[in-house]
Amino acid sequence: MSPQPQIEKLQTTYTGVFQENLSSSSLGRNFVSLNRLSPQMWTYQSDTRENIVNLIRDINEGKNASQKEYLKEVRGKIIITKLPWDTQSNQYALPLVPDCGLADHISKRTFLIRNKHTPNQFWFNQSNAVVLSNDRRSRFRIELADTKNSIKNPVMLGLDSVKLSVVRGNGSIEPVRVKENGVLEIHGRGKDTFLFGLLHGGFHVDHVHSIVDGSQKTASAPIMIGNGDKLQDSGDVWELV
Repeated sequence: MSPQPQIEKLQTTYTGVFQENLSSSSLGRNFVSLNRLSPQMWTYQSDTRENIVNLIRDINEGKNASQKEYLKEVRGKIIITKLPWDTQSNQYALPLVPDCGLADHISKRTFLIRNKHTPNQFWFNQSNAVVLSNDRRSRFRIELADTKNSIKNPVMLGLDSVKLSVVRGNGSIEPVRVKENGVLEIHGRGKDTFLFGLLHGGFHVDHVHSIVDGSQKTASAPIMIGNGDKLQDSGDVWELV
């Protein structure tokens, strides 16, 4: 995996950790007033400045009582550094974090989906089948399948089960389902959920047949590997923009 997707994954995962700890939790840390300024920076308040230090240290060392699977992926990959004190402004100096153009993976937002290594290759709804196009694109909404999630604006993590919908030109939203052969279709009878992390290696490119203007056409399309409930790494990397 290239460095940029790895950085994006770490940022998203840690935001999810903080969101799950806005109140008392099994991780034993209390964060309040979490404000996500961008995919790369957020602010928070806690009852002690050591909360974030202890939380990250425990995750890195695997000491949390309920060590979740996605936390294992980021163990030992975050370094804590104390910022210098600015005596003139009487506050800590904030690091300059440039905007690197990452999409914010917030549930229920809409995205364009393109191939990370072939950026002009977008997902496109053609005759109720999701295919790949170099000159056309469709917008899709991705949301957590867990409707009981009470977190405000939750960040979607790799092991989260999600639902995919296509946004029509008139603004209507229609569900996308996965057929047994991995093809994505609108209003199909297939599976309606898959792991969010499958966008990183869980869909490969293959050819499908569809009916366009009354005749059969062959098009390249994203095909899901497996049944959607296990992460894969043999496919292409798809990014949300």
